[in-house]
Amino acid sequence: MIQKRGMLAAISFAALLQTACSVGEAVTPPTSHESQVPSPTRSTETEGTAVHRPQPQTARYAKPLSSTSIQLPAEPADPRHLTAEATFVQKGGLASDEVELVLLSREAFAGTVEALEQESVRSIEAHDITRYVRNVIDRGLTSDMRLSSFSCGVSVCMGSVQKGSEFAMNWSIAQLEDDALQFHAVAQTMEKMGGVYENRFVFSTNPELRNFVGPLSQ
Repeated sequence: MIQKRGMLAAISFAALLQTACSVGEAVTPPTSHESQVPSPTRSTETEGTAVHRPQPQTARYAKPLSSTSIQLPAEPADPRHLTAEATFVQKGGLASDEVELVLLSREAFAGTVEALEQESVRSIEAHDITRYVRNVIDRGLTSDMRLSSFSCGVSVCMGSVQKGSEFAMNWSIAQLEDDALQFHAVAQTMEKMGGVYENRFVFSTNPELRNFVGPLSQ
């Protein structure tokens, strides 16, 4: 399931995302043999508080978007950010539509992670953040999980966790954060691919980017 937590600048994300194909109508969750990408849900965090955040809300399901290649900007919107992460960054938070778009396409997600990884090795700050957060996540994974892809920019991290059995409905990458580095504006989707279950995620490590910006897709 895609889960999101954070607060919009203009619109509260306390409500659950409706399906991409049917406004206002939840779709029955897929059976164990079906491979569907659930629709995003969002949970909020208390305004002005970085530590005490509620757990992700119950998810609803939606059909996956078609595979789409993400067109990265020629130059970062903010020179502090790497080009691959700049597409997600807006003033005050992460761009909701861009986060949803990349999470719901395996190809777009893999391409963006690869681009971010290639850039991060040339940035001392991004390289250090990637190494630190990777260690935090690795320590929190159970023995049946593995971090299959991962990279960070100076403010945004993204990657995927895989396991051989279904993830718990309330499992979230946010559960693995530590006190030294909080995960903000966490968004994730869970999908079954053959005999492997994958959780793809995007989140911010920057307290200035703790919310989601922009309307939900309908």
